[in-house]
Amino acid sequence: MENFRYKNRELEFWSVTGEVIGQNKYSETHISSSGGGGYINQHGGHISAPTISSSVVTNQEFWIRRANGVEKSVQLSGRDIPLRQGQVITLISAGLKGKDSGYYSILVNHNAKRHWFINKADQLNRNLRFYQITGKCILLAIAIALLISQIPKSAIINATVFLLNIMDFGLSHIMSPHNESSLLNSIWMSVHHLHPAVIGIAVAVCFLIIHVVTKIPRIIRMVSKLDAHLESLAQQAYKTFSDN
Repeated sequence: MENFRYKNRELEFWSVTGEVIGQNKYSETHISSSGGGGYINQHGGHISAPTISSSVVTNQEFWIRRANGVEKSVQLSGRDIPLRQGQVITLISAGLKGKDSGYYSILVNHNAKRHWFINKADQLNRNLRFYQITGKCILLAIAIALLISQIPKSAIINATVFLLNIMDFGLSHIMSPHNESSLLNSIWMSVHHLHPAVIGIAVAVCFLIIHVVTKIPRIIRMVSKLDAHLESLAQQAYKTFSDN
């Protein structure tokens, strides 16, 4: 099956087709509590009961027999996909390229001419950590802050003067002289009076903000493209089965 590539990352897909020879569904009840507590003293007190909540999760297990006679067990948590013994299905899985494990993504029922997404793009992205905001950017920001804090104040001032000269040339075309002077002077005064460690923290925070703001739209675009790719794989499974 066709892999999915985004930036320098790649997901690979594989499938198994077989006849449903048996299935079982069972439910699990999960109970949790939150809140509660209080206090009691010589003047009285207040006790509140905890809030109890429960949720029911349907699990599904079925067996399929492949064309070579090999039988395979499939367990799905939190899914209730209608299947009937004797139906032929294709189960498509996804994983990071080069890894030996992955997650079920699509189930195609060829007899019913329907398919279900077990894990859509956003869930696959979270499970596989394919393309998302990670702690690496935080470590890089810390490194930036530490590096700048070690730079002599004179070097920071000289670099600031150079950058302000560039900004003065660029901003003069789009800002009024009054606003431009106010902005550049504010930057200059801040750099001139702040300790390098504070400047390093400020630069690191700006780096984190820019990284998050620019990466979130890219993640959204990637998820949309991956969802379209998953749909194309389902259609490809229909075609492959009908051709055979």
